[in-house]
Amino acid sequence: MAVKMRLTRMGDKKSPFYRIVVIDSRKAQSGEYIDKIGYVNPLKSPVEINIDVEKAKDWLSKGVQPTETVKSYLVKAGAMEQSPLLYYHSVLIPQYIFQSANRFCHGAINNTC
Repeated sequence: MAVKMRLTRMGDKKSPFYRIVVIDSRKAQSGEYIDKIGYVNPLKSPVEINIDVEKAKDWLSKGVQPTETVKSYLVKAGAMEQSPLLYYHSVLIPQYIFQSANRFCHGAINNTC
């Protein structure tokens, strides 16, 4: 049985919040889950992330694979260390794009950038 840690959408129309759940990968997105790890409310500013770190570490030690989004929330909550690949995609690539855009704009006519 392939078990994943992923988000399940809850809430009303246009006011979603997400539960972080451990679920069999073959089940539907909102199907029956094995365990609830926490929740995320993206509508609050800043985003409200509430994760039971001990439960998350326990499931990760058992081999549960989190999705990319859940992995980023686990890193923010301190339940998981940031992998070099995640750091590469979230920090280094945007910095490179920003620096490239600045190099391009400095040579622009009329300083429109």
